[in-house]
Amino acid sequence: GFSLVYRAFIHKFDIKLNSFLRYIYETNDRSI
Repeated sequence: GFSLVYRAFIHKFDIKLNSFLRYIYETNDRSI
């Protein structure tokens, strides 16, 4: 149903968000 699609979407979005935050964190860590 709808909840399954919603969960899959949130999961993919969460992975993208985590990788994005990790990229920003590593970039800031290098600049300092």
